[in-house]
Amino acid sequence: MADPKRWTEDELIEFAARGAGRVIHGLGTGPSRVTYDEIAAMAAVLALLGLVPIHPGMPAPTSEELLPNLTIGEKT
Repeated sequence: MADPKRWTEDELIEFAARGAGRVIHGLGTGPSRVTYDEIAAMAAVLALLGLVPIHPGMPAPTSEELLPNLTIGEKT
């Protein structure tokens, strides 16, 4: 089990933001330069924002079940 006190809240957010920055602004090589800590922090932040993890080997639920509070654009 992961140590919940591994980072402070500020450190968690910074690691996640740095990892996202590498992926988004890395010009093709960014994803290969993301550190383990940045990946772990991004996953933790996604979970804190409400993303439901899918256990390995399990089928994917609907997007509404995975992130129930997300609204992208207008619903029709």
